[in-house]
Amino acid sequence: MRLSLGGHDVVVVDDHDQILPTFTPSIWRDLLANFKQRYQYFEELCNVEYVMPIYNHGPEAAASIKHPHAQIFSSSIVPNSIARETVYTSRYFSENKSCPFCELILHEKEQNTRVLFENDSFISFNFYAARFPFETWILPKRHESHYKTITTRGENDLIDIMRSTFNCFEKVLKNPPLNFYIHSSPATHSNEKLPYYHWHIEILPRLSNYGGYELGSNIIIDVITPEQAADFLRIGIRT
Repeated sequence: MRLSLGGHDVVVVDDHDQILPTFTPSIWRDLLANFKQRYQYFEELCNVEYVMPIYNHGPEAAASIKHPHAQIFSSSIVPNSIARETVYTSRYFSENKSCPFCELILHEKEQNTRVLFENDSFISFNFYAARFPFETWILPKRHESHYKTITTRGENDLIDIMRSTFNCFEKVLKNPPLNFYIHSSPATHSNEKLPYYHWHIEILPRLSNYGGYELGSNIIIDVITPEQAADFLRIGIRT
């Protein structure tokens, strides 16, 4: 048993009537800059193991306050999901001498069946092993293990692809409730460039709920394949 250490920041958008899918570039710039600043603060000045920015959009996605806002959690433990990611990606790197996230990007570009948007720095695609319909991941195309190292050029390209992705959800899925969060390397490796880990953003539209089988077995039944989801979104963008 040990003391629980950490922090909880709330990043509030000035305009009460703004909604996530239609955030302006300036709102995204302020939001992402806050994320980067707080990563640096918590990882370098505080005794924490992990930092995670999140955004809950809509009551079905656990947004308890209507005013648009993000949250940043820091904790003295590495969450189980991150621990599993780092263990298995490290094992993959040891066996294959390559980053699994970089290989994932190459595979998605070659297959080109799930890709939604792409620019010089980022790629957005429907995730193959989706936990919810239309689950989407955004990854930097250049290997980066820490979100806090993002450059100004990278921020601009991230703003562009975030706006494109969320505008797509707004147009095609009619402003669905959703969660998004950033997975970055643990704070214990804050000064290391990990060759096996790649920071990324996971977006989870909340269009379905888990039933007894999913909860009892931890096996997820998705009602639409990621390829069908990507096709549906791309058709909606073009029409």
